[in-house]
Amino acid sequence: MNNTIASLLELFLLRNKAKVIRYTPNYNNKEIYVFDDIQDYYNYFRRYGVDFDEQILDSYISRILHDGRVVAHKRTCDNAIQYFLVDLLDERVAKLDAQLTPEKIEEIHSRGNITFREKAKEWNDMDLCVLGDYASSAAFRCNTYNHDCKKCLLDTASHSLEHKEIDFKLVNLYDGEPWHNNSRVLIKNDEKSSNL
Repeated sequence: MNNTIASLLELFLLRNKAKVIRYTPNYNNKEIYVFDDIQDYYNYFRRYGVDFDEQILDSYISRILHDGRVVAHKRTCDNAIQYFLVDLLDERVAKLDAQLTPEKIEEIHSRGNITFREKAKEWNDMDLCVLGDYASSAAFRCNTYNHDCKKCLLDTASHSLEHKEIDFKLVNLYDGEPWHNNSRVLIKNDEKSSNL
């Protein structure tokens, strides 16, 4: 009898199983994720860069099925990812800002590098976008940061205190031509390219 009840409970739980296990900021309240095992569950969060303690992640689990599969509500998991990616950004940036004393900034500049804030501004001034990577697409990043490019670029730059400066400049390739379509490209910032 207990096996029958357990089987019925599993069927009831699995009726709202998400077809794809992928973070989305817009979610169906009833959807659930079913992970193959606990490691698959942890890897889901790590894939998006979430650095929570496993005990915290364990608290999001709704149920562990008899075959070891892990059931968790999509909304709970995706809210945790949203919190880590967006809401903790200010905290991460504040920690880096605290390290940026005038002496540290001077030291970074003396090596020919720039700070993470200067890097984000450089990318923003060049109207560059963060490309997708193994964990997420560019569209995912746009949705996560609500199309706020400055916040997205700051997040990307905040993974390191200092960066190399881009040794390229942004130019309009055929500026002044009647058929010019405002195409912009990055070219190497050296003597040869400045004579183009």
